[in-house]
Amino acid sequence: ADPQTVDIREAEIVLALGNGSAAKDNFAAFEQFAELIGAAIGGSRPVIDAGVLPHECQIGQTGRTLSARLAILCGISGSEYFTKGIERVDTRIAINSDRDAAIFKHADLGIAADVNTLIPKFMVHLKQGAKDGGKGGGG
Repeated sequence: ADPQTVDIREAEIVLALGNGSAAKDNFAAFEQFAELIGAAIGGSRPVIDAGVLPHECQIGQTGRTLSARLAILCGISGSEYFTKGIERVDTRIAINSDRDAAIFKHADLGIAADVNTLIPKFMVHLKQGAKDGGKGGGG
């Protein structure tokens, strides 16, 4: 299914945006990253309430429950209302600049970094890897 049109409950990979992602200001960068990795985009309630994404993209107790193979959780604090929506995800990668964020307790891999800096760096490496035929060499 096309990640841009699939219901996030059915997506294999989900890029989840939280308040710490500055989603409104950087949405184009997150959209490009999601496209590059074949991910659907979802968000926490603050992102939905800010009008960045429609309600059907909300993840959590008052939103959708994911059953993805992979969820990349960007700038999400980790409230229990949100984490109810990611319990069935196979692999959860959390990126948050707050080393003490509750989301890290629910992640298989945690990265303490500013997601707004890290995602553009990921994209550079992914694009370089594609140019190299997947052999690396991007530095």
